[in-house]
Amino acid sequence: MYGKLIITEKVFEETVTQGTKRGYPDAFLIWKYVIEGTITVIEATKEIYMKKISASNRLYKLGQGEWETIIEAKNESCTALIDDLLARKIAKEESVTAIPIDIVLIEALIRHKLTENEFYSLLNKVSKVKALTGARIAEIIYLVRLILKYLLRKKFEGPQNE
Repeated sequence: MYGKLIITEKVFEETVTQGTKRGYPDAFLIWKYVIEGTITVIEATKEIYMKKISASNRLYKLGQGEWETIIEAKNESCTALIDDLLARKIAKEESVTAIPIDIVLIEALIRHKLTENEFYSLLNKVSKVKALTGARIAEIIYLVRLILKYLLRKKFEGPQNE
């Protein structure tokens, strides 16, 4: 869906190593994708650290995994998967496209990479790990229902003359 998927060793440590110890379901999923080769774990090189040093002080407000992700996404010209709002704002300022996991799930549903049941199951798991509020979950479900209703209507209406 997004082409090449990479994470740094620090992100792997934060999400998989620590996440499996805590029983987070997304940790096992990421680990599975690393084993399958869908996600590649890369070493943060000196070049990444030098870019952080030369970058604006905004990056210093983030955790190591977040700023490594932003810098590497910029280097690779790829999308960054980042849930933290401040990190996404800084990524935007650095001309990096950053999206949260809930948007990835919605897009996977729209592109038929997930069934509706799989989507709701994963959303439930993600909401526990990411501590999504009930209001945020309700917004996501409302948006998904609108999208599905629209897609269903378009399917039956067929192409319209414009």
